[in-house]
Amino acid sequence: SFNITSTVNAEADAGFAQAAAFWSGIFDDDVTVNVTAGFSNLGGSILGQAGSQRNLIDYDDFRNAMVADASSADDASMVANLPSGSSFDVFINRTSEATGTNGANPYLDNDGGANNTSVRITRANAKALGLINGNRGGEDTAITFNSAFTFDFDPSDGIDSGKIDFVGVAIHELGHAMGFISGVDVLDFNSPPDSGPFND
Repeated sequence: SFNITSTVNAEADAGFAQAAAFWSGIFDDDVTVNVTAGFSNLGGSILGQAGSQRNLIDYDDFRNAMVADASSADDASMVANLPSGSSFDVFINRTSEATGTNGANPYLDNDGGANNTSVRITRANAKALGLINGNRGGEDTAITFNSAFTFDFDPSDGIDSGKIDFVGVAIHELGHAMGFISGVDVLDFNSPPDSGPFND
């Protein structure tokens, strides 16, 4: 379930409730995700942004929680393919640790140099996996919508011309809050110039 603060816009609050209901209809973990919501001028072409609180978890604790949480054949297949033990290998492309600065070949880091003993997950993920209390208070994520855009808050009758589907954006941002994130963005940001598109 979601505990979402008011955006001080009744139509936006109703749209946000629709987005929350979408995710609640897909997942059934007995947790509460606390969301601070609002509007601000974010500039540019950013429709919204989510800033999730994250926890750094020892890899073996994370893996054990994933194994304990598995409830389907697909889950079992996935956890069976997680590396065992307390660390894991990662591929890092075009980093200074590769064969020369901005090296073009994938670099397998298996010496612990890339923090291979822990994973960073959103608090919502940690709650769902039982790594922290599922009803723990405090902000799990802050979601801000760009006040520079005109939103359509009710998609049931279509999206008005020239407006942005608010519920769709809210679903997207709540997805980030729950853990649909990627470390690739961090790697791109910290990589040498002109190499971003090749980091994968």
